[in-house]
Amino acid sequence: MDDRTETKLVAVAELALLVDTLLPGDELFPPATAVDVHTLLASRLEELRGALALPELAAAIADAGGPLGALDVAGRRAAAAKIQRRHAALFDDVLRVVFLAYYESPIVQDAIRALGFTYHAHPLPGGYKELVGRFDPAADAPTHGRGRYKRTEEVRRVSLDGLGIIGERSGG
Repeated sequence: MDDRTETKLVAVAELALLVDTLLPGDELFPPATAVDVHTLLASRLEELRGALALPELAAAIADAGGPLGALDVAGRRAAAAKIQRRHAALFDDVLRVVFLAYYESPIVQDAIRALGFTYHAHPLPGGYKELVGRFDPAADAPTHGRGRYKRTEEVRRVSLDGLGIIGERSGG
């Protein structure tokens, strides 16, 4: 195994310990790693914060007393609390990604329903009553004939000089 592969395995193990510290699970809810939150955290954090997100998180873990693998459960909780205090913006992003990834899991959604709550996994207020498919331009495009498309290159600025009230509102 080369150094890069070993480093990546250590990083995945650290992420797994971190997400299970944040969402350890219980008799009804699975731990975060059981629904692959640590893998989603890695990719989504990089999307959110850029290529240096994982090294930044690794540095924050080290600053908080890590690596997490060397700590017991209480030590991991204390390290997570230190990350939250010392690296608040990073921790907020981690927590947001972890919670969203966790609660989008069908297993977790079933656990919520098992508590007796009505839980709609879809963003509409009542969930989707019927399956909503992909947009098909041939079938779903408006047929009323209003409006038109203008290519970006064809767009021209419009003078707002005659609209004095706009300048008055903005103090101009």
